[in-house]
Amino acid sequence: LRSIAPSEVFTRHPKIARRFAPPIAVAESKMKQAAAFKLKRLLENAAGIHQRSDADDSQHINQRSAIQTTYGKALLRYQQDATANCQYEEVGGMLWFIRNWRSGNLHNEEGIFLSSQILAGNVAQIIVCLFVLVLAIDMYYTSIQNEDATDDQIVGDFAPETWMVLAAVTIGLGYGFISAVHITAAYLPSTVSTTLQFRCGVIPSLKNPCEFQIFRFGQDTISLLFGGIFWGAFYSALSVAVLIGSIVFLSVWQLTASFMWGLYARILGLLISVSLKLLLLLFLRSAYYSAFYRKKPAEANLVMVILESWGIALTTGFMLGRSLMLILSTTLNIGRIDRPFLAPGANRVGKRNGPGLHLDFYPVCFRKAILCVEAHRHPYVERLGCMYMMKLRFGERFARTSGSIWRLLFVFALMPWLRRYRIFARPELEDENDDFEGAKWKEGRKLPPPKQRYSVSVSSSVGPQLGIMQDDASAAAPTETTEVDDADDICAVKSENVALKAEIDRLKAELARVDKRKKADHDKEGPE
Repeated sequence: LRSIAPSEVFTRHPKIARRFAPPIAVAESKMKQAAAFKLKRLLENAAGIHQRSDADDSQHINQRSAIQTTYGKALLRYQQDATANCQYEEVGGMLWFIRNWRSGNLHNEEGIFLSSQILAGNVAQIIVCLFVLVLAIDMYYTSIQNEDATDDQIVGDFAPETWMVLAAVTIGLGYGFISAVHITAAYLPSTVSTTLQFRCGVIPSLKNPCEFQIFRFGQDTISLLFGGIFWGAFYSALSVAVLIGSIVFLSVWQLTASFMWGLYARILGLLISVSLKLLLLLFLRSAYYSAFYRKKPAEANLVMVILESWGIALTTGFMLGRSLMLILSTTLNIGRIDRPFLAPGANRVGKRNGPGLHLDFYPVCFRKAILCVEAHRHPYVERLGCMYMMKLRFGERFARTSGSIWRLLFVFALMPWLRRYRIFARPELEDENDDFEGAKWKEGRKLPPPKQRYSVSVSSSVGPQLGIMQDDASAAAPTETTEVDDADDICAVKSENVALKAEIDRLKAELARVDKRKKADHDKEGPE
């Protein structure tokens, strides 16, 4: 419609132009909004640290003059916020995804960009759900129509009746439809959760070179993603339908019905026995044990012998139940290529950090697709690319040496805690004869843990979910020893700032000489 309609219509009516704007342009504008929002929140959080350090200045007064400076108080407050006073936000999951998607925060604030492969695969999963639903409804009405004729269609004593087959197929397809809907609804929230986990470091990327090399290699394998999403949902629904339908059929077929109902009775008896065992242990554990230690060794040993003898009979059912649970779990996770199903040690044949074979490679392809999108559509990458384009456009008139010096002064004054990360992140930029050599951080000095916004938890309904991280041990107030250690760090940073100031003065003097020389050259060329 935008190509057919006259351009004057969109020029005169901006609302219509926004309505028919290309989707990629809308996504780019939202990504720019997310970058601006994140940088604004970064500055607000840094300014809040300075305000809180001024507010409770009287609570952290030390004899060392370094802590009494604005620089030192901000570093000390940052260290305390990183350990005891951290605030975390619960993100991820189906409800969080729907709420933020409807409000627009998912794109305008978080800067999440969903690739076309994942969106197209999700649409294909919806088609699978509709196919299974139509097939289940058709089988249901077929069983109703043939209900009157089922009594006469017995070929032999052991041949199943028609209603048995139709009931098994209908119930199996019903559960297959539920499985397909669950997988379809989980993909987009799982994609967002995995993206946020990559951003906050819960899933290591750059800091784990071995795993990151796997993600970097073979970007052509992303082409398998769409087919894996579509056929994974189909095979998962089919497997659940076959498994549940087989159990229903064996339960109603006259040849196996007695065995199946006897098995159900044994399972019920096993559950009753296990319930009695748990009820008994509820009282014995508190009476005989305290964590890893025994309060009454003799009685505890006697109880242990009795439980081991009892466990010999119970574990037969436990192993059978474990086998069924693993089979059912495998069936349900056939279509979930968005998350690893096998454990890291069981998913690879060969060396863990060397050459080997991935038994389940589709979750790796899924994460490759997410990282490929993040390499192009991350809010910070967008802002950095904008700076590069402005440098190419304006050349020496943009990002000059004087501007870089003022930027460093602004960053170190507002966020002084970034200084240590900058030194450790780029050690190759430091010269052996640098003036900052005496102010370098000693090797082995521990860095404070960076503030993490997201954490991992497991949702009971849909996919991985990010939750609230709280550490009771780290919630304690900082002790006097911690303040002394922080004061030593602040003194080292202060001495480093003295050297930095001297270097800035030297650069300013050099810039003044350059300007003076240019002015002199200009005066000489003037009369000519």
